[in-house]
Amino acid sequence: MLDPVFTFIEKLIEQFSWKRLLFVISLLGLFMTGLIIFESYTGHFRLARIDKSADIIVKLNTLPPDISQQSKEILASATKGIAKDIDGFTNGNSTPFSIHKDSLKVIAALVPWLIFAVLLSLAGGNGTAAALGAIILFALFSGLIGYFLPLFEREWINYVAYPFGFCFLMVWLVVMWQKKPALT
Repeated sequence: MLDPVFTFIEKLIEQFSWKRLLFVISLLGLFMTGLIIFESYTGHFRLARIDKSADIIVKLNTLPPDISQQSKEILASATKGIAKDIDGFTNGNSTPFSIHKDSLKVIAALVPWLIFAVLLSLAGGNGTAAALGAIILFALFSGLIGYFLPLFEREWINYVAYPFGFCFLMVWLVVMWQKKPALT
């Protein structure tokens, strides 16, 4: 059942190619993005954790009353923690992932370049290695600008407009530069 997976991993190691590596990385990135989106919309994993914690507290509350004062304080603290989690969930903070805004801006700035690199590597052809090197340089430059870019009130500017706009602008400038006649 898992033979094709192991065969693919074996090929990735024994017959290494950048295409395979980029494919695996992009597949894992797509899976993680889907998981984060699923959790942010449904709160499935967070609610399951809250439910299990509440069940444990209920079971611990049924223990005999000769429990020490320290154990009661721990139960009270755990109950407050669950109440805080439930409050955070019901107020729209259903994603337990906490990524600093600056890091999120850098990640968003790198995404279009990653997509571009994956598409370019899958297309293949002459000069792919040089183009991937240029993409890495542009991606690092884009991430650096994204880090220092102020956080706008409308966050879509930081997370969608800037990354894809900058990527499009840089690719357009490179294409125009290559079409420019040589000055000889």
